Amino acid sequence: MSRGCVFAESTPAFPVDEGKFRAANPLEPHLMPATTGGIVNLYNEGTRGRWYWQCPDCDGLFEPTYDRLDCNRDLDPGEAGDTAVMVCPHCGSVLPHRHKAELNRRAAQHHGGWLHEGRSVDEATGQRRLVRIDDADIRNTPFASYGFNGVAAAFSSWSGLVERYETARRSFEIDGDDLDFAGVHYTEIGVPYRRPKDGDEDDLTVEALRDHALRLPKGVAPSWARFVTVMVDVQGNRFEVMVMAWGQKGERVAVDRFAIHQPPDEAPSAKGDDGKYRAVDPGRYAEDAWVLAELVDRVYPVDGADWGLKPVAVVIDFNGPKGWSDNAEKFWRRQAREGRGRRFFLSIGRPGFNQRDRVWHEAPERASGGKKARGIKLLNMAVDRLKDSVSAALGRFDTTVGAQHIPVWMDAEHVAEHLAERRGEKGWEPRKGILRNEGFDHSVQGLALAEHLGLNRVNWEAPPAWCLAGLSNPNAVQLERPGDPDSARVRPEPELPRSINFLRRR
Repeated sequence: MSRGCVFAESTPAFPVDEGKFRAANPLEPHLMPATTGGIVNLYNEGTRGRWYWQCPDCDGLFEPTYDRLDCNRDLDPGEAGDTAVMVCPHCGSVLPHRHKAELNRRAAQHHGGWLHEGRSVDEATGQRRLVRIDDADIRNTPFASYGFNGVAAAFSSWSGLVERYETARRSFEIDGDDLDFAGVHYTEIGVPYRRPKDGDEDDLTVEALRDHALRLPKGVAPSWARFVTVMVDVQGNRFEVMVMAWGQKGERVAVDRFAIHQPPDEAPSAKGDDGKYRAVDPGRYAEDAWVLAELVDRVYPVDGADWGLKPVAVVIDFNGPKGWSDNAEKFWRRQAREGRGRRFFLSIGRPGFNQRDRVWHEAPERASGGKKARGIKLLNMAVDRLKDSVSAALGRFDTTVGAQHIPVWMDAEHVAEHLAERRGEKGWEPRKGILRNEGFDHSVQGLALAEHLGLNRVNWEAPPAWCLAGLSNPNAVQLERPGDPDSARVRPEPELPRSINFLRRR
């Protein structure tokens, strides 16, 4: 057995009255946490057996669990794993990993081993006694059940287990995506996992977000900004746009939010006989999307500096009203012909937690209804996993790492859009009473784009050029008048590489 697991025997256990098992020290039943569904229910309905070791120093019996591993968690995950040792809960003796095989061998010889929950209560501890499978006092259930912690597994090392646990835990703390962290619990340690926020998911409110809002004028990037992204949500009669500035280690804040209702002059029937513009109709008129081309050229002044930032890229929702997908493809191809294809991305959401990755950029392999697959690449987003990250980022009031700030200029309606959905068992779903969720969708698009560009791989001690502060950044623009984007000096388009391998710079 190489990993932690929970299992049950369908054959009933017939206890034999050969006397109760007594330990040198009081034993605490280590029952599985209360949860519902699957094998855990079977375990809780059975005899609840656990694997115990006997301490070679004090003869006390204890269950070897991950929680009883001691290591220096201030170190990098690999180095922390190398320091892992088991600590006896009775006498504090330190047991190195090299003793595991011997402790398992002795446990199989009844110096520990499988102990199940009994019916009687130990007067000293007030807890149920632990007994052997053949004890008459064993819990009266139709079958025997067993839970085995991965720490005692023969072919798993404590160093590797700690390294994987710490890597997943730290990743979860940064991006709020706990899929890998949950996987370590289930498949490596062998215990159920419950999200820490399950009990207080409603604590994040519009009032709380506005109370912690970042004081920053609309249209101005914060002094710590390193790059800017633009996100576009496509509706039947408008383009909803949000601009976000990003700093070190995933810190970000919206710097602009607006809707585009008017088509460009060159679009068909852009103006009526009365000289008034019609509403944008992205699904009917491909030319209406041309109004999005100028978004990549806008300059956002950096607070307190004499320079501003142009967006590193624009990401546009590929889904939308009927006909939009075809028009979106035409828009991207036009930008590509003009040499700006790498500054624009078309995004598509993939629901469900069990996606191949968080973000991937590739052309579809096939299309629905027997149609020919599109020949352009789409920015695929595992939206439920990314929404976990965005929700966690919005609640990070005590740290800047991975935090998403709400700006003071954002009105309550737009703030509420960030809380328009709640996490269900199968994914994120709309909350009752909140009709618009563009702010939440924009945040997911922005995070997907930033991660695709290489946000999680940036070494902030030696960042790539697009993450530099100042005019060394290829997207930075000198301003003749600080704070005035209209005073930007003309600067040639930066020559971007043909792949994103340069983002792996250490």
